[in-house]
Amino acid sequence: NVGTGVKTSLKDLANKILKIKNSKLKLLYQKDKNSFVKNRVGSTIKAKKDLEFFYKINLDKGLKDLIHWYDLNIK
Repeated sequence: NVGTGVKTSLKDLANKILKIKNSKLKLLYQKDKNSFVKNRVGSTIKAKKDLEFFYKINLDKGLKDLIHWYDLNIK
């Protein structure tokens, strides 16, 4: 899994999925329990340098493509 260097919260990710699926579901939150990780953003520096890897598809397009594939092949 290689990141894009762009911070995306779980809330943002869940909301993007709900929007793509045209869902009326509401997110439910549980109070955080002693989690020491508050932010994490994957660096792309080593992937660029060592693998010459550059992401070509942004998160929104990738989620749409994945959900479309899932709906066609798994459901």
